[in-house]
Amino acid sequence: MEGKSVLKVNVKWGRESLSADIDVKADLTAFKKELQRLTTVPIEKQKILFKGKILKDDMALADLGITEGAAIMLMGAAEGKALAEQTQKTVFVEDLTAQEKAKIFKEQTGEVLPSGLVNMGNTCYMNASLQCLRRINEFKESVQKFSSQDTAPDVKLTRSLKNLMTYLDNTDESVKPIEFFQNLTIIRPHFGEMQHGGGGFKQQDADECFQAIIDAVAPYLTYENLEGDKENLIDFLFRIDFKATIRNQENPDEPAETRTEYNRKLSCIIDNQKNPIDHLFDGIKAALDESVTKYSPSLSRDAEYIKSSRISRLPPYLVVQKIRFLWKKASDTTGSKATKAKILRNVSFPKILDLYPLCDSELQQKLDKGRAYEKKQLEEKAESDKGRFEKYKKDLELQGKMIADDTRTLYKQFQETLMEEETKSHDELLYRTPGTGLETGNYQLVAVLTHKGRTSDSGHYVGWVHKKGDDWLKYDDDVVSVVKFEEISNLRGGGDW
Repeated sequence: MEGKSVLKVNVKWGRESLSADIDVKADLTAFKKELQRLTTVPIEKQKILFKGKILKDDMALADLGITEGAAIMLMGAAEGKALAEQTQKTVFVEDLTAQEKAKIFKEQTGEVLPSGLVNMGNTCYMNASLQCLRRINEFKESVQKFSSQDTAPDVKLTRSLKNLMTYLDNTDESVKPIEFFQNLTIIRPHFGEMQHGGGGFKQQDADECFQAIIDAVAPYLTYENLEGDKENLIDFLFRIDFKATIRNQENPDEPAETRTEYNRKLSCIIDNQKNPIDHLFDGIKAALDESVTKYSPSLSRDAEYIKSSRISRLPPYLVVQKIRFLWKKASDTTGSKATKAKILRNVSFPKILDLYPLCDSELQQKLDKGRAYEKKQLEEKAESDKGRFEKYKKDLELQGKMIADDTRTLYKQFQETLMEEETKSHDELLYRTPGTGLETGNYQLVAVLTHKGRTSDSGHYVGWVHKKGDDWLKYDDDVVSVVKFEEISNLRGGGDW
């Protein structure tokens, strides 16, 4: 039995809620006429949203999944109100408080923005670090399960982190992380140093803060893998294993030294002497092949060696630090003092970083299986999409819809209909339980921590965190906003960022 075509839906228009009839077998213009009758918003000024997507006139309403009582949002000024609105004071986005921005976002999308952290005087480095760590689901869940009444400084820091993350999950207001900051300054006293002459705390390095936090909580957080074995959570999430080979450049006959090393992050060199770095991958590769000076037993003196490292174990989450700050020595010639300077060079980074070429042969063999499986999945999906696309065209023909002559334009329309479904399946795969699936050596970007300014002891830190699909959250202390990935890709440097 065919369902009825005229449905009663709930329309949210600003602060008003309306009940309207929509004929899903008719086109969108008919519904716009009904909304104009109810609200006096002209058809040409209407923007209609369903499930966060703006509806277009050529969309088939029957294919959108609109049901009885569905929530639809209308945006647009009513006739007669436009003149009155023009006489009102203009308010710019920059002048809105964090709470006002969050309220507008909720009214427009029905979603609540996460809470930001109040800057207590140059504590943006800590706020940005914490928001990036919150994106790691396994880290946040483990912290929130932590339980201990011990009074050791690291335990108190872990407990205050638990309290902070739990509170952030249960409030829509900005939070001042006083307790956590106090405990952080106990284990790292220099974070509590004040500026000379007042003006708040001294600016600190965000990477140092990020590493200090995970180092402090590491002894108290465990992770149970799929086999039921428990291991250190921080090492599980972040530890990278390397196989390093060290060869004497001045005496090739000296036997090479091999060793296993560990770290919780990769470094990306930017200032690479006479070989400037333009891309993240190249900077990481340069950091893995370095020149070192050490004592040579064959020459009985210091000699130059080349240390070449390759990755033998990849973690679920990869931390990469661009080495933007370097120590500049004092100069008697110019009279300049020794200082920490920032390298402003533009270094691009991809949405997906492939580390396969930087892995040792043993790990590459393991990754080959995952890469072959991934390739097969993509081929099967492409074949499936062809079939679905043909059905999409036939459905349009049966409905008497106009079909674009340009296949690319039509395929783009088809992809838009799949966007919500593909975003959900993609994000489920991206944030799946670590250990499930096969490793490929590919990492997708989920958080970026940036510094805006030209010196290390000033400027401002911001956290950028993946939300879903192409949407990201910008955590500028207590001001939280939604941005697209395009804005993230522009954070490659070359200026103040």
